[in-house]
Amino acid sequence: MANAEGKFGYQMEILVPKDSPVQSPKDLKGKSLAVTSPFSLSSYRAPVVLLEAEFQLAPFRDYELLNAGMQEHAISGVAQRRYAATAVANDYMKRILERSDISPDAVRSIYKSKSFPPAAFGYTYALKPELAAKVKDAFLNFDWKGTSLEKGYQAADQSKFVPVNYKEDFADVREIDARLKSLAEKKN
Repeated sequence: MANAEGKFGYQMEILVPKDSPVQSPKDLKGKSLAVTSPFSLSSYRAPVVLLEAEFQLAPFRDYELLNAGMQEHAISGVAQRRYAATAVANDYMKRILERSDISPDAVRSIYKSKSFPPAAFGYTYALKPELAAKVKDAFLNFDWKGTSLEKGYQAADQSKFVPVNYKEDFADVREIDARLKSLAEKKN
């Protein structure tokens, strides 16, 4: 999913309440971070890895992880000061703020990662080439105008599908996963 010019990507952002004394991720020491599923890159895997790699903050040693369930609940919890901080995908955050009653002024970003690829769709390598070409063509030529996709993703400035290269575009995601596995192995 990309903008009209074909640019894609989102950043993982760490949010705190607007008036929080926390100014930097290093200030999260002794506090908590609301996260979602361990399968979520933006709201679990990336923040855990990047806080360790860039700020030497380890979960459960330096800060607590609290399960907020969903990113919308995490953002709302920070806005209402139920959580000290949360990590979210900023493209998804824009969509949540557009459709909810959460005030964008209630939260403040203290960290923004480099870009990660957003939602991606693929097909199995075992498809016949003719069918694979049709699937690819259906995505790349899909007109979002007037669809629920246009309405749902307009706030995130996403308006079309573009091809991605797994080896290149997902290299940082694979690195995050490898580092997370390494952190888990150290803990055991």
